[in-house]
Amino acid sequence: MNESTPFASGQGDEKHVVPATLASDVLRQLGLDQYDSLFEHPGVNIDQPLKSPDWRVRLQALNRLPPSAVQEYHERLFALLEDPHPSIRMATLRVFSMARSGVPLERLVEIGAHDDDWRVREAVVRMLGHVQAPACIEPLCAALRDEDEAVRAAAVHALASLGDDVPVDTFSLALQDRSWIVREAAALAFGTLSEQGIALPLETLSAAAHDQDSMVRTAAVQALDAVASLVPHPTRRSWRGAFWKVWQLLWMQIRLIHIGVWIAPLLVVLSVSIFLFFKAHSEAQLQLAVSVLAVFTTAAAACDVPFLYGMKFDAGFELISSTPASMRLIVFCRFLLVVGYNIVLALGMSALLALTHHVNVLTILHIWLGPMCLLASLALALSSLIGAWGAACVTLLLEASQSLQMKATALNTFPGVDVVLSSWWQTNASIGLLTVLCLVVALLAIPRQPKVSRWA
Repeated sequence: MNESTPFASGQGDEKHVVPATLASDVLRQLGLDQYDSLFEHPGVNIDQPLKSPDWRVRLQALNRLPPSAVQEYHERLFALLEDPHPSIRMATLRVFSMARSGVPLERLVEIGAHDDDWRVREAVVRMLGHVQAPACIEPLCAALRDEDEAVRAAAVHALASLGDDVPVDTFSLALQDRSWIVREAAALAFGTLSEQGIALPLETLSAAAHDQDSMVRTAAVQALDAVASLVPHPTRRSWRGAFWKVWQLLWMQIRLIHIGVWIAPLLVVLSVSIFLFFKAHSEAQLQLAVSVLAVFTTAAAACDVPFLYGMKFDAGFELISSTPASMRLIVFCRFLLVVGYNIVLALGMSALLALTHHVNVLTILHIWLGPMCLLASLALALSSLIGAWGAACVTLLLEASQSLQMKATALNTFPGVDVVLSSWWQTNASIGLLTVLCLVVALLAIPRQPKVSRWA
């Protein structure tokens, strides 16, 4: 038995056939070898054992039936497809498959739809996948609704072997199956079809990279990596290819970053905007409002960055670290996304203050942009040395020492508190140089391909 059949185990292109010696040992352990004397001459008078009332005799007869004798006992084998014992039905399907003797498609579909044993239905699904005919798509899609997860997973693998004849939405729905086995099979199918040049919706696959099961996340990230590897790399204008690759990586990271990283700064800006809407009315109050905006938006960005990566904060980190993409590039892309997101939020609030009080928005931007970038890059550098929480605490203390100079005041709007920004703690050349230095140190501190245990 050296040829692969639908009954070979394994996934993808790897098939493993059970050796005859191993099968004999299993039969011996099950006590089925006591019927060996009935089959000392294979093919001789085997019709009677096939009709035996003892299912073990029938099973032994099927196991001993040579492929060359299938045509001779064709009608009897067809009758065994309706045998009351599921092991006999399974063995009969195996005999037909090994002999390359076709079972009518209608008969296979009927068995796959109505048989009460999941193993038989799974075997039928595998056989339909080996038929490689468009007529098999409909029954295989129906098998995706089977009550057993093994049957549904086998249907996904079978549909993947049919290529672009299968609607792509089929695999997207399979990625949302309640069983992780089916979701993993769908993610693997995405990778296989992408390597064949078949366009598939990546949004669902990117969401699968955050699946609760590690096996599904592994398969999803591998599929995403297969898609990224297919991005064309032009030779004459290599900068365009590099830009396109970075853009693809940025787009993928948006879905992989934890949702809390996006929600936290948004809540901070909304809270500050609501507070300032009721408090900032005069010019003196505007200066205080700008200071409050600068302090809280800068702190939000600095606290966001340390939690961009690491096994404790990123569900797919151990999977991403095993891909060919450089971890430094991935972290840098995430840094750009998160800092850019915080800048957009703060810029929107600054524009609102500028329009309300008729001042130049660049004046407000000058106050918080430099410190925000510096603290974010410093937090990234410290996170690889003292951890995410330690980096967040240090950056918050630094922000407080430079931005918050509290003293008693008689202001009615902010009783008892006055916020004074340091004249140095604004956007300037020294802040910019320190930002670049911290970012370089942060990227150098992150290995290109770190071991998972390092970031546990």
